Amino acid sequence: MRILFVTDHAGTPGGAEKSLITLIRKLIRRGHEVYCILPQHGETYNMLASYGVKIKIMPMPVITRKYNPFKIAYWLLSLIFFGVVAGIWCRLKEIDIIHVNKTPCVFYGVITSAVAWLPVIWHVRNFNRRFGIIGRIIYRHVDAVVCISHAIAKPFFEYFADSRDKIQVVYNGVYIDPLKKISVRSENILKELAIAKPVFIVGVVGRITAWKKIEVFLHAMHRIMQQNSGKAIYGVVIGDCVTSKEQQMQDDIAYKNYLMTVHEKLQLQDKVRFINFKEDIETYIGELDMLVLPSENEPFGRVIIEAMALGVPVIAANSGAVPEIVIHNETGVLFPLGNDKSLAEEILRLYHDPLLLRRIAKDGWKRTHDYFSADICADNMEKLYESILV
Repeated sequence: MRILFVTDHAGTPGGAEKSLITLIRKLIRRGHEVYCILPQHGETYNMLASYGVKIKIMPMPVITRKYNPFKIAYWLLSLIFFGVVAGIWCRLKEIDIIHVNKTPCVFYGVITSAVAWLPVIWHVRNFNRRFGIIGRIIYRHVDAVVCISHAIAKPFFEYFADSRDKIQVVYNGVYIDPLKKISVRSENILKELAIAKPVFIVGVVGRITAWKKIEVFLHAMHRIMQQNSGKAIYGVVIGDCVTSKEQQMQDDIAYKNYLMTVHEKLQLQDKVRFINFKEDIETYIGELDMLVLPSENEPFGRVIIEAMALGVPVIAANSGAVPEIVIHNETGVLFPLGNDKSLAEEILRLYHDPLLLRRIAKDGWKRTHDYFSADICADNMEKLYESILV
């Protein structure tokens, strides 16, 4: 098949871009020809190009909710221009199917499919709760809606109850190597933070934004610091403010400044350290002794399956799609959203029970292997493509 992916982010890859890249790599290895439309050059562009993806650069202005008539007119003209040019390009390249990677660019995928007379898939990676007339129009014109979790799919099932057959749940996938280790020695992190062994490294990894609830982790580490039994436990927060939206970036920077204030107020300078975003993030995740995800309404939690695939035990807030991945006390540990006291207790419980820690790490790896591998994700997407193209 010849598959065109449309996505609105070409810079530093976040979870959505990582999942897209993983899927594309698998599809290429299976003999499919992959094309992609991106709004600009960047790290995601470079990665896709290195895998042999044929890329076309086209601007994709985002419609705002301020309803400025001039901005709406500009967006509509840009949308029409995009659809005509991309539609002609699709015909020239003999594209079989269009796959829109995220909701913000679904309009561009739909207009392109209308011009090129091609089927289109809407891949939903974040919560959509307000549909209205526009949502119904978009839903009517797509051939399938792919949700990355049942939590994401639930509003679609409820709102579009009369046509649920379009909605599919396909979990993101990661590459999974044989489980080589469960007990981890954090050499690179230790060197970067200048911490002497033996220590137990607990980390939060990902974009710094308010719904990630990183302050809950800081308060939990403060509780641990007050106990002598936890003096060998160190915390790290690995990540930065990463978004292509100007207003969101300002909000994320403000949230990061708030975290720095909390960090200083709780006197965590020697207990929790911040590390900027790393390109080889999997290496850093693999060096953790435990990963914590305190997020609110996590749409999937890719970092969870990345950690589990590396044999790193996970503690995560019982919110969003997380319970679809983590089975409490079996493949990980769940704690009540926002409850730093419970989080501290669970960290200490696993720290003092190495046998339980090892079992959870092993069972977490097996669950990732059985449900969240890149091969399983690619299998499910191929079946969907074939069912639409029949």
